[in-house]
Amino acid sequence: MRDYSLKDVEGLFQEIKKSVVPALYDAQEIYYSTDFSALYDLPETTAEERLKKVSLYLEQIDPELMECYDYMKQYELYDMDPGEGKADTGFTVTLPYYNDVFIFDSPYGNYYDYTTAIHEFGHYNYMFHDTEDILTQQSNIDLNEIHSQGLEMLYYDYADELLDGEAGDLFQFMEVYQMADNTVEASLVSEFEIQVYENSGMTLEDMNKLYHNLSAKYGIYYDENISEVYSWVDISHIFSSPCYYIGYSTS
Repeated sequence: MRDYSLKDVEGLFQEIKKSVVPALYDAQEIYYSTDFSALYDLPETTAEERLKKVSLYLEQIDPELMECYDYMKQYELYDMDPGEGKADTGFTVTLPYYNDVFIFDSPYGNYYDYTTAIHEFGHYNYMFHDTEDILTQQSNIDLNEIHSQGLEMLYYDYADELLDGEAGDLFQFMEVYQMADNTVEASLVSEFEIQVYENSGMTLEDMNKLYHNLSAKYGIYYDENISEVYSWVDISHIFSSPCYYIGYSTS
């Protein structure tokens, strides 16, 4: 499904280390010196209220987005309010039997709920317009996140209006900061995956050391007494959708 080689990927990784890592480092100086409490002290909202705010700008970005949104709202194809026993995650899934799409989210009660609403609606819009039959449809991993992360960036011009006052400006910064961070992390994880698959005899200790060494190349450093990093095991994509994570960089 991919139209590039591992050599091409190496070039992408090098470019990210050269261009994105330093930019992320500069952004981190702002991040660690800024009080972001306004993003976490937001008034409690319902899914209806958050979606209504997000929808105010869909028409300006593209009228077809608004048509898609109206359909989603009309048939209540989402569950984005808190609920007892809900999984602590957010995703969008196709419902092939009904030829429809559904958004699931368990909100955190802070600014990230708006990020998720935009991100997952980007996925929803793509799936909504994908009319291929389930038996013949194909999924290009490298494009999947374009619709979600792309919509987040198209919202940059409105991010400072989505939330009131200081929170709006902080939200605008956070969206760009997180996108740079996503790009770097995806590159790190993908380079790790490739090396593991190319060296199938690696032990768990070998993998942990590899992740530690690669982290340093992406500007992520640990205490000098640490030689193994195993936080990669928390990334579910590695196990459920091998080699998917690179899509957060290619997109």
